[in-house]
Amino acid sequence: MVDKLVVTVKVKNNGQFVGQESSLLFVKLTGGAVIQRTKLLKAFQKNAFQPGEEKSITFELPAADLNYMDIDNQVKRAQAVTIMVADLAEKITLSI
Repeated sequence: MVDKLVVTVKVKNNGQFVGQESSLLFVKLTGGAVIQRTKLLKAFQKNAFQPGEEKSITFELPAADLNYMDIDNQVKRAQAVTIMVADLAEKITLSI
């Protein structure tokens, strides 16, 4: 069973100026009889970047963020989750 899900992405300022970037982490849960939302915002971070600077941004999602309420009013773990940060997406199949 999954304790938590750790997601790390690299973010780089390709511009010529100092800037700030809001990194948003979305999930889409799949499985069960209830149709889930297209994506749910689960975490975010705002970071400052110097020109050309690259940082690794890490998000930790607790196991509870991978649960949903099914049609029988029982909380269940998703069978799979799609993780989305900006235009990056990765589907992960969970073992229960």
